[in-house]
Amino acid sequence: MSGSKARGIKPPNILIYSGHDDSSVSRFSQVNDLIRHCINQETYTVYHLKHEHLFKTPWQDNTALLILSRAEATPEVDDVFYAFLKQKANVLSFQSSFERKFVDVKKCKVPTPIIQLSYKEWRDVNLLSSGRTYGRSETVSPEGTDFVGFGTSKDDALIGKVSFGGNKAILCQASLDNDLSNENLNQSQFSTLKESNSSKLAVLTDLLRVLGVDCSAGDPPKLTPAYLLASDDEQIREFLESFSRKLKDNCLK
Repeated sequence: MSGSKARGIKPPNILIYSGHDDSSVSRFSQVNDLIRHCINQETYTVYHLKHEHLFKTPWQDNTALLILSRAEATPEVDDVFYAFLKQKANVLSFQSSFERKFVDVKKCKVPTPIIQLSYKEWRDVNLLSSGRTYGRSETVSPEGTDFVGFGTSKDDALIGKVSFGGNKAILCQASLDNDLSNENLNQSQFSTLKESNSSKLAVLTDLLRVLGVDCSAGDPPKLTPAYLLASDDEQIREFLESFSRKLKDNCLK
């Protein structure tokens, strides 16, 4: 069965694997919040793929997209992700060891805390630097690997796209998966990075679309009636008075 047909019958689950170190839970929370800003939340359910579940639960058959965030894994674990890409569905990797199966990951010649990403129509997007870029290698780069996002020069490849049969992987050294409030930044760095927040989300959304994710806004939830139950009229009066002070144009915002 082709990759596209397989994806067509998959439950709409997105799984995030963030390693198994002490920061894996907080890292999942960061990525989860960002992804939810980009996807149609009525279409997908986002789960944390915990390390202890990798070999114990049948997660592969229930996943439309696997996201790897800063996951330095063992070769055995990366082989699991490689098999998933080959046989099941798409992968989005942020600065994970899995990427070395396709490209060389090399240190920047002149490391700086902030880089400027150029990807499609987005230019000079300020992002936190990982200190690494991608390079081609005859020993690991398969056919179908293209670099599509760059730093200040074409030698600084930051985003790669791998076509693997009917499936795709996006490899990303650009820090699109982080929350600035959790980074150790001075005020100048924070302000510079914050200026590119909307472009950062736009790039992330486009990468998800490339991987077949529905990023439409979805239909707004239907309004349903609410009922107030209280033991006496005085409680109702006090509640309504308190509630009315929070309304603006008869709306609670």
